[in-house]
Amino acid sequence: MAAKDEDGRPKASTVFPPPPVFYRSYGANAAAKHPMAVSLEPPAIPKGMYRSFGDPWDPDEKEKTLKEQEREELFERPEGGFTVDFLKKEISRLCKLLLTRYGEFVKALGDMDVPAPKLAEMTEEFTSINVNITYLVNQFRNAQGRQLLINKLKAQIEQRKQSAANLRRLIQEGHKQIMEKVSEVSTNAVAGISDEAGASTGGENPADMEVEQRTLNAFDLCREMM
Repeated sequence: MAAKDEDGRPKASTVFPPPPVFYRSYGANAAAKHPMAVSLEPPAIPKGMYRSFGDPWDPDEKEKTLKEQEREELFERPEGGFTVDFLKKEISRLCKLLLTRYGEFVKALGDMDVPAPKLAEMTEEFTSINVNITYLVNQFRNAQGRQLLINKLKAQIEQRKQSAANLRRLIQEGHKQIMEKVSEVSTNAVAGISDEAGASTGGENPADMEVEQRTLNAFDLCREMM
């Protein structure tokens, strides 16, 4: 039931509740800190190792190389750095090798004559191939990011070229319409001057012909300026 005032009329209310009383303690023009307000300063960036949910984390964590992971590199590192074509080729080759070794491993599991050390060796090789693939995929991200940026820049260039072409087309159409109007006005003006001169003198007058020629010259000048 809605609350009512002393006169029995329903009190004005809002669908959304008001903010908590300590909201004024935050912001550029914050008031004095309310007792219920939590710390107004963001936590400091941790330095060195810290723990989150019981696991250690390093803010300056960097990707470890295969050598740091004590893994063998199953590819020949190119001298000029990783390229997209090299990464595609090596990832495809390692994926095929991974499927081959996985099939051999599954087949060996059903063979009772295969010793346990051999199975452990196959498992280690299978894991090493998988780690190499993951490492190359991570290296591929930099090249992929550069390619995405190149594609976006190319799209912007094509969009600007299209906008410029549309603008040139509109200018040409406007210029054509203006020239048509100028020609129409010129023709009508000359015809009007000739009619007025013929009606007033009954023939050609040198002074009227001079005015007509000046009018034509003026319209020709307008066409050249367009």
